[in-house]
Amino acid sequence: MLDILFLLACPPANTKDTGTVDGTSSDDTAPAADGELTEADLLAMLPPCERVATDGAIDLDGSCLSGACLGMTYGEIKAVLGEPDNLSVWAFWEEGIIIEFVDPIDELTDESRSNAVSANSDYAGGTSTGLGIGATMSCFVEDLGTPDVATFYDVGFGLRLLQAQWVDLNLLVTDLDLTGANDAVVDLLGFEKYALSI
Repeated sequence: MLDILFLLACPPANTKDTGTVDGTSSDDTAPAADGELTEADLLAMLPPCERVATDGAIDLDGSCLSGACLGMTYGEIKAVLGEPDNLSVWAFWEEGIIIEFVDPIDELTDESRSNAVSANSDYAGGTSTGLGIGATMSCFVEDLGTPDVATFYDVGFGLRLLQAQWVDLNLLVTDLDLTGANDAVVDLLGFEKYALSI
């Protein structure tokens, strides 16, 4: 089964992948010998931190959005969020929550476990410190430290941070707006047990 954030975060056709930088193994503090920017340089160039709602609807430690947590069953999630508004490849709730289950939708039962809990631009919740959809990537770096994996793209007028992943939190955040100014605003946020960068 394909990863929900992988499908939703495919870059626009005019972007060029410059590769993934693994924050745990790269020397991201020393300047590059060939004048190239390091991961630390690129992260330091992100726009200033702008936060969103501080209602606590996003629980980073529990990998939860509005009480729906990674690993919960479909029955448990329905008890928290109600019936989904749409069931196609994933289960969608109109407040911007998208959940992928281990079982295909046509075989979904109340015992099916979630393997991805994600939020799109319709989601208005945030952590108690204001991380969420609409916050800038720099807020996540400020609060959570250097991401374990950071994926940058060359969009024709400079490198942009496409995705950042914190493995211990099962957290993957994505900026889909790579064609305009460097807003570095999180458009997708998800918890996935086996998150992959693109």
